[in-house]
Amino acid sequence: MYLTRHLTSYGPRWAVDKHCMAETFSLSLLLSIPAHQAESLIEALQIDRTAEGDLLAPVDAEQEIWASGVTYLRSREAR
Repeated sequence: MYLTRHLTSYGPRWAVDKHCMAETFSLSLLLSIPAHQAESLIEALQIDRTAEGDLLAPVDAEQEIWASGVTYLRSREAR
């Protein structure tokens, strides 16, 4: 299973194995369910559209992204 996120003409969309997912699909939703239910969820939310458009970072809008090294650099400069 290859999960990607694309910038399409109808907005950002997730895709699995080059098949677009419904607009209601999110990475947060996928990560919130037990692993044995993931395949069923993906099958239920796939739509009949091939994924097109530029690839986007594989994160949801509500996810926090932490960059390592930021604190270290500030700490090093303060020393």
